[in-house]
Amino acid sequence: MPTKKMYTTAEASEILSIKRTRLFTLISSGELGSLKVGSRRFIPEQDLTAFVDRLRFEQGLSPGRADVVPRAFGHGTDAGPFLLAQ
Repeated sequence: MPTKKMYTTAEASEILSIKRTRLFTLISSGELGSLKVGSRRFIPEQDLTAFVDRLRFEQGLSPGRADVVPRAFGHGTDAGPFLLAQ
């Protein structure tokens, strides 16, 4: 079964849990990539993933790992990550 390659702005804003106005702000600023097909705007899946990975990196989290937080936000003093739950 093929995976979905592009999402509408409504779908992308739901996936990111943000309002569509915020989504358009991210697109306008270049923080989130998008494509136009005719008069409709779509967000490619890889741009959604890259955006979330970039946010995770900027916040000191490993890409795609919800179970890891940097020690600065947990216990300990070094900058290495640790697992929250096992």
